Amino acid sequence: MHVIVVWDYDKDLDQNGRQNANFTMRACLEGFSWVRPFSIPFFIVEVNSVERRTRLRKALINACQTLGNVNVLISPLLPDGQYGGWLPKSMWEKINKRTGQVEK
Repeated sequence: MHVIVVWDYDKDLDQNGRQNANFTMRACLEGFSWVRPFSIPFFIVEVNSVERRTRLRKALINACQTLGNVNVLISPLLPDGQYGGWLPKSMWEKINKRTGQVEK
């Protein structure tokens, strides 16, 4: 099982502020297996229970409330599944590891 996590910054936040916010938000992902397939803050995060998703969600929301200039979206708990698209093979391997997809 996994979730999708994506965040964005207020348009007025400068580069230093974005780096600080990104550091704070990524700290919430510690202890989780995740992959970031794009340069934007978009993550596929492996979670193995509703409780782990809840813990992650609370940490991310608390970080946003503390920072005050970041918004976050967390998907519902997603079952194992196959994503599609055009990415390097090495990225597909990382995504598949976290989404439970076995290569055929």
